[in-house]
Amino acid sequence: MRWKELFNYNYMIYGVLAGILTAIVPTMVIFEVSQQLGWSSELIKNWIFGAIVLAGIAGLILSLTTKLPLNVSSSIPAAVFVGFTVHRYPIDEVFFAFSMAGVVLILISIFKLYRRIERFIKLEIVMAMFSGTIIYYVLYIVEVTASHIEWGIIGIATFILATKLFPKFPAAIVVFFVLSLTLFVDGTLNSSSFGSVSFNLFPTVGPVAGSLEVIFTVSIPLAIISLFGEVTIGNSILKAEGYQTNMDLSIMVSGIATFFGGFFGSHSVTSAGAPVAVLSDPAVGEKDKRYYAAVWASIFALIFGLVSYPAIGILMVYPTSILKFLVGLLLLPILIKTFTMSIGSGKFKYAVMVAFLIPLANITIFGIGAQFWALIFGVMVAYLMDGEDVRRDRI
Repeated sequence: MRWKELFNYNYMIYGVLAGILTAIVPTMVIFEVSQQLGWSSELIKNWIFGAIVLAGIAGLILSLTTKLPLNVSSSIPAAVFVGFTVHRYPIDEVFFAFSMAGVVLILISIFKLYRRIERFIKLEIVMAMFSGTIIYYVLYIVEVTASHIEWGIIGIATFILATKLFPKFPAAIVVFFVLSLTLFVDGTLNSSSFGSVSFNLFPTVGPVAGSLEVIFTVSIPLAIISLFGEVTIGNSILKAEGYQTNMDLSIMVSGIATFFGGFFGSHSVTSAGAPVAVLSDPAVGEKDKRYYAAVWASIFALIFGLVSYPAIGILMVYPTSILKFLVGLLLLPILIKTFTMSIGSGKFKYAVMVAFLIPLANITIFGIGAQFWALIFGVMVAYLMDGEDVRRDRI
């Protein structure tokens, strides 16, 4: 690595943009999911600290080792799966389940099982599952605007303006600052609102105790969702840009990071999906040097993770409706992309629709959440109803 080149403006800017997708978007979703679960503020902070700090460390290792524009993040579909699955288990079993998901990924890497599984689970089905998962959160935009019309109008107007003026920058971040100013002006927030924010930077390692049941209902489905909801997407983007990828290495790093993340209560730490589209963009720079941007994305994630304790404390001061609104805006561009790659692709029409509707309906079968079943039933329907697309895909 040439250190002077690392500090190139383009690599730094695109790295920070990817870092925002890597750290802030999953943080907001995890925050919302953990509140649905009724977890304490300490558990929430621990979850985010473990996920994002380990993502930063693992991302540095992966990008510097492979010389690919590939970093590590925390899976959004897997977080949603957790929200609808783990509520019936005690915390120590949940932590155990998260760590065992890492072990499952490690075994998939060691025994080179990915290619056998990947033959059946198509990218379009994965994207449809992703769409059906996050649309629930995107609808927060409508819900919050209906109940707090002034905040909604200001937020949407800012989002449109920021998208036009700064097309490469996540507009939801601009909305956050504008709405923060609005909350201070209308008196919802004031300087005393932040008086109780703790600046403790030290996480705790939780107790781990598991059972065979939680491995089958949480760990294995969680590993599969993380694998196809993040790792596959990122590597597919790199292949489309002409890179030679090493899936087994990506899965191994993901498994190790997820295993250790489980001790902090972090559900998934895997090689990234959506941020890779930013990192591998030709606009970043020369093809063999775009991994510099991944290094910056990982540094951003690491720093954000280290300050996540006070950052989450600050977020907890904000009205819940504002945070929901921001989650919806952060996920809106991702939803558009996943729609385009699934329903918009015109392939596997029945399978894609099934994979989209199951998470939308939020069904649970045998205690296992909808995201897992979306992949399973999507594959089944592909072979039953979309046989021509399956045969064409094999050619």
